[in-house]
Amino acid sequence: MLTMLMQPMQKAARLISGVSTYMKVTISKDGSISIGRKHIYIPNTTVQDNVGQGANGMVFLGKNKYLNRNVAIKLWIKLKKRDCRDKFQQGIEEAKKASECEGQGVIKIFDAGESNGLFYCVMEYFEGTTLRKWLTSKHPCLYQRITFAEALSAPIRNLTCKSINHGDLHWGNILLSEKGDFRIVDFGTSLFVSKQNSIFRHWKVFYEMVNKLVSPFDLFKFYESEYPLCYYIESGTILDIFESFLRRWYVLIHYAIAYADKNIWLSEVTKKYASNFVLTDKEKGEVENLVNSGKLKVTNDFIGWHSPWGREDEILPII
Repeated sequence: MLTMLMQPMQKAARLISGVSTYMKVTISKDGSISIGRKHIYIPNTTVQDNVGQGANGMVFLGKNKYLNRNVAIKLWIKLKKRDCRDKFQQGIEEAKKASECEGQGVIKIFDAGESNGLFYCVMEYFEGTTLRKWLTSKHPCLYQRITFAEALSAPIRNLTCKSINHGDLHWGNILLSEKGDFRIVDFGTSLFVSKQNSIFRHWKVFYEMVNKLVSPFDLFKFYESEYPLCYYIESGTILDIFESFLRRWYVLIHYAIAYADKNIWLSEVTKKYASNFVLTDKEKGEVENLVNSGKLKVTNDFIGWHSPWGREDEILPII
């Protein structure tokens, strides 16, 4: 449901199509939402447009009547008849979790309540694109991706210290703005699964997401592990592996250049930073495999990688 805070649709489309096979959703002239025969009123807020939907409901663009401020309104509704989950209770749990996590990098919650039997949440309206679209369309270099990963690790560590798991931290639930800000949105709930399964899913999805960020590297392959990957996911120590990698990625690049016997210019700061670390044989072997396989392309004046989201013949810069 990350698409929720994107640019609004054209206002002419008052009837929202493609939402459900068994209900009609419209935005009324008085700024309320009509879902079938139900009329949903958000206090002090005029609903203007539908800006997204997902598995658990819909998100609308609204404006506070007194503050003249744009807000996003999430409404938990069943979009499919076969969905038997209690959307009202699910909405409460997800909104409570999000409100406990407010801070740097997390979407702000302003209000929540009930209207005609449906639960809603009023939150910060953040214009941006999903991490997925940023990676697959903008093709940021590894330096840009690692810089973002470093910024992202702070709120994740903060949530972990509070014993809060997002629950669904995939690349569609992170928004980035043109200014470089980001927001984590759409917290999941463990209401319908066991706590253990919820924690495992949280870290598994996190691992998959950050591996896309640091591609062509793989976090686990650069870690001297005594146990299988599932152990580190179950224990949550995958975050420690991630943060350790972020401290060492310059060293890996430095070694890739040295291994390829090329003379790419690196700043003295980078060289000094790299000299403070000693790579393990496993790390050296993984870098060598990347260079030998062509996943890391090193020439005398360029180091790049083949993006799985770029053109087949396109090599994107690392730094």
